[in-house]
Amino acid sequence: MNILQVSSATERGGGESHVADLASELAARRHQVHLVVRSSSPLHEMVWHPGVVFHHAGLRNSLDLLSARRLSQWIRVWDIDVVHAHVARDYPVCAWACKWSRRPALVLTRHHYLPLKRNPVSTRALRRASRIIAVSESVRRGLLDRFDLPETKVVTIPNWVRAEEYRRLPDAVAARQALGVRAARAVGMAGQLSPAKGPQEFIQAAARVAQVDPNVEFLIVGTAKDGGRFARSLRNLVRDLGLGDRLGFRDSMPDLKPLYSALDVFVLPSWNEAFSLVLAEAMAASLPVVAPNIGGPAEIVRDGITGMLFRPRDPDHLAEKISQLLSDEALRARLGQAAQQDVAKRFDRAAVLPRIEALYQEVCPSPPAESAAKDGDRVRT
Repeated sequence: MNILQVSSATERGGGESHVADLASELAARRHQVHLVVRSSSPLHEMVWHPGVVFHHAGLRNSLDLLSARRLSQWIRVWDIDVVHAHVARDYPVCAWACKWSRRPALVLTRHHYLPLKRNPVSTRALRRASRIIAVSESVRRGLLDRFDLPETKVVTIPNWVRAEEYRRLPDAVAARQALGVRAARAVGMAGQLSPAKGPQEFIQAAARVAQVDPNVEFLIVGTAKDGGRFARSLRNLVRDLGLGDRLGFRDSMPDLKPLYSALDVFVLPSWNEAFSLVLAEAMAASLPVVAPNIGGPAEIVRDGITGMLFRPRDPDHLAEKISQLLSDEALRARLGQAAQQDVAKRFDRAAVLPRIEALYQEVCPSPPAESAAKDGDRVRT
């Protein structure tokens, strides 16, 4: 099958990790995969299979007709069967390209929990799509309710993790030393430093836990995207709450396995998430987790079985759940083991990737051409 993946993303995140792995896995399965990105795309460094062919387009916004025209030309030249777009502003561009080229099926993935703007441009793009993938059922229901789409058009297919990779973590003692953890137990979070990711609620909960437990430290791993202003406000909050050296900050880590190895409890304090790759990874690493009882996280975590859920934006409730886990080693072990097994069953790549491949085959307008992924160096045009 000839597949065109499109992503205008300029920053790393869970969605971008998924696109990079999806393109690479499809190429490994002998599909011809083209990936259209902006010249500044982080996907250049994230795609691991040499058979993925890179191309550059402006992809400036949802009204970028020049990029749509270029895509339509490439679709005809490369005999594309399926176009798959992953960023909302790319949906209309890809819809126009498919319409003008009159051939491929259009697949869209919604990676975000925030509602799409309901306007004629986005509405037409969603209706033009052959299928829309939602990464969680909450995202699917939001799309169906907001845009009055047929139930069969929107399907829930979660992002995936390579579960087997998280069964082999770095040495815990070495990981703690590298991250500067000195206390007997450590609790941490990872994610972009922005208000919606909940680091301020995490700090407030940490202060409450620290008051009653002198043997725990806290870690926040992530980088702010506003020149550091928000990070400075978080450090001021740490100082004002008297946490001192009980809570440390670390820059974003391309590989979070050392963090998972160093922690006793992983917290996702976000206000909401469509899915949350770091949550699924932490669970695959057999960590007991605390996550918000909303959106994708509430679908990933089974409360009291594979983790703990708390009321989002409620530091007191979050502190209560963290303290419950820290005080009960047997509970931590039970939840961590159940989480690892559950993620391997529901969110492992081997279980999820064939569902996307089957969806492509279902919507493909004609029998896919026999084409293998090309060997050699990555090509950029």
